[in-house]
Amino acid sequence: MTINKRVKTANKSIKQFKEELARCKNQIGKMGPGLAQRVMEVRKKRLIKEKRWYASCLKSANIELKGMMKILQDDQEDLMGHIYRQNYKMIYVVYQN
Repeated sequence: MTINKRVKTANKSIKQFKEELARCKNQIGKMGPGLAQRVMEVRKKRLIKEKRWYASCLKSANIELKGMMKILQDDQEDLMGHIYRQNYKMIYVVYQN
């Protein structure tokens, strides 16, 4: 799975968890104390745990993307240095002749 797909999926899931958490909080506020309220609180805790898991997935994807960007940047610098050296050699040969 590409990083873009991972990020889109994680963002979508986090949004769904936020909406579901808002519904749970609303329902808990309307309920009186008792078993139903405790069940909703357990559900809310589970949703928070899953939301954190998806947030950590986003964080790891971001770290992976930064690493890939660093590698690309290093490769680009190496390529530009190689091109510069080649051009310098060509200019040097032209001036010697």
